[in-house]
Amino acid sequence: MLKSLGGMTTVELKKELIPKWEKGTCVSDLAVQYDMAKSTVSTILKNREAIKAADVAKGVKSLTSKRLPAVEEVEKEEENNEGSITTTDIKELLGYWSKTQNLVEKWHPNVAVVNRCINLFDDNVMQHFHKILKSRQRQMTLDRFFSRKISNDGSSIVSESQPSTSGFKER
Repeated sequence: MLKSLGGMTTVELKKELIPKWEKGTCVSDLAVQYDMAKSTVSTILKNREAIKAADVAKGVKSLTSKRLPAVEEVEKEEENNEGSITTTDIKELLGYWSKTQNLVEKWHPNVAVVNRCINLFDDNVMQHFHKILKSRQRQMTLDRFFSRKISNDGSSIVSESQPSTSGFKER
């Protein structure tokens, strides 16, 4: 018997339920199989077009217009990069690449070949790490924006440091 997570059913689970109903499984059987009330299954089926069209990160439980597209994009990217490289390692890698470029440009006799190889590697390999770093910096900016509070006198102040969801520590 499948259970919903934490009291609310994830969009992923809802997407799993819909095709079973479309193939002929009755609402009562789905309710038993997913340990839900029949009315919950009926509501999911009533909203099936929106649910099927939803492109959300894993673990999202509801469809709402309150979720910012940037937040959704970062969540999806983090989901795809589970166990990924740390921000510190990316910065270190970019530093090593910069030093390597400078040494090769300085000491290799064929400048044209060196520039072509550097550009090729930069475009096909290093851009991946630049994109990861940029998205994490964007997430940190969002974290800072959402962690602001309004004080009693109406001015905004930064709240106490909260755990970051971006995978690296703020300084």
